[in-house]
Amino acid sequence: MNITLHKAVRKMLLKKYYFGACPCMREDLPFFNVGSSHWLYCDKCRVRWCVGENSFSGWHSENEEIWRENMGKYGDYRIIDGDEFLREFDAIPVEPTIASQSEIGHNKDVDPTN
Repeated sequence: MNITLHKAVRKMLLKKYYFGACPCMREDLPFFNVGSSHWLYCDKCRVRWCVGENSFSGWHSENEEIWRENMGKYGDYRIIDGDEFLREFDAIPVEPTIASQSEIGHNKDVDPTN
């Protein structure tokens, strides 16, 4: 993969997975709250990661009992940072882009024998 394509794909991934992704990169992940902390999780990968605190108002209508239930269901899921998929993507070897003649200051009309 060349560096230009790598940058474009990385930008697309960051936009698509704004709140991070699980290792299987499942879309439309569910979330739960524990207090004001919001967690995305994946049942298939058995992982969870925190996406912020007090960012979504739904936690205000919950209580300690709901938060205990959430931790009972998902507390044993492995905690990840949600950006592991980017580190794996960034590990893909990238080929440097070959600059065109005009980009390196050469004029194709110049006779190279002079």
